[in-house]
This record gives sequence, structure tokens and C-alpha cells, in this order.
Amino acid sequence: MSSRKKHNSRHLEISYIVNQFKQLAKQLNIPLLYASQLVKKIGGRPKLEDLKESGDIRTHTDNILFLYTQDSAPAVYTVECFLAKGKEQERFSLWLEFNGHYQEFKEGLEPEKTTVLKKAWKERI
Repeated sequence: MSSRKKHNSRHLEISYIVNQFKQLAKQLNIPLLYASQLVKKIGGRPKLEDLKESGDIRTHTDNILFLYTQDSAPAVYTVECFLAKGKEQERFSLWLEFNGHYQEFKEGLEPEKTTVLKKAWKERI
């Protein structure tokens, strides 16, 4: 994403764009959903610091959700969706079933193998 306005750095450009979207959402009284790349890293659950240009995204957003799976992406697999930042909301996790053939998420059951992840997540809160 880019803006027509001239900025001295990508950091300032992202800040400007996110701020403009936030103002638009307030004017129209609607929620907005942003998608962002994560900084490349190997393994582990994503954290707020992993968001590219994370400072401005973290500052200007009310809630941040991450999708995470330990699986190596078969056609259908379970994904954990967890709230990493919440304004007026407690952290939570929910499990979704992702079907890669149709690029579709459905409500899923919590897989037994994620019990350890869930316990570790609760301990961090």
C-alpha cells in the first residue's frame, strides 16, 4: 500500500495511511480490517513485534489478531486465531479449520495437540 503524499520514509508513510484509515472508520462508524506482513522468522507464534512497520500499526489499531498453525499446511488444517492486542477486551484464542482448496475458514474444534499451546498462552497473560 502507498499514499500519493510524499514521505521521507516507509515508516512515516505507513503511519499516515493507518491514521487516515482510522479517521475514516470513526467518521463512518464502521470497523476496518487491516492485513499486514510479518517479519520473517523461523518457527514460533507471531508476536506484536513481528508485524512489519509494527510501531505505527500497534499504536493506531484497537485490536490485533494473528493466525497461527504448527502444521506444514496440508489441504485442510487447523489454525489458531488469537487476540494479541485488545482494546477493552481480554485475550482469547479460537480454532478455525482452513480449507486451502477453497481458501475458506470454518469454525473448528480445538485440536487436542493444542492443549499445550493453550496452557502456555494462558500463562503469558
